[in-house]
Amino acid sequence: MNERALELRREFDRSFAEPPRDGREPVADVLAIRVGGDAWALRMEHLSHLASGRKVVPVPSRRPELLGVATVRGVLVPVFSLARLLGYAAPPGAPRWLAACGAGPDAAFAFDVFERYLRVPAAAFSRADTRRPHVEELVREGETVRTVVHLPSILGAMTRHGGTA
Repeated sequence: MNERALELRREFDRSFAEPPRDGREPVADVLAIRVGGDAWALRMEHLSHLASGRKVVPVPSRRPELLGVATVRGVLVPVFSLARLLGYAAPPGAPRWLAACGAGPDAAFAFDVFERYLRVPAAAFSRADTRRPHVEELVREGETVRTVVHLPSILGAMTRHGGTA
């Protein structure tokens, strides 16, 4: 193969190894929420459904974070208090929002305040320097820094400790 053909081949191969150069920065979709009055975020890629106004039926459990069960997309799922899982006191009253995750979905996490949907640049994320469980990163939204809940680690911890219910 001649030198020009080899150079073209290397450039062609290199183009697949580099991110696209369309001028757009990679972005991530998150939900901006409040838990215990603090700014939090949920990555959309970890969610299968977001619902409001669902009836949560209490069930007996030794797990204080288990609020009960609810139907999400035709599937009965356990509903956990996101506030309790993050170390806050249980909020009074019925939860307003359910964030379901997993393929089934496998579980839903209840919270009270949904602020908005955000599309943020990937560069807005940084590693969290915290010992808080289920938190790996922060996301900056203007002047607000939100702690990102890592829902897959919560599901994983529940699975390792005897299931979600």
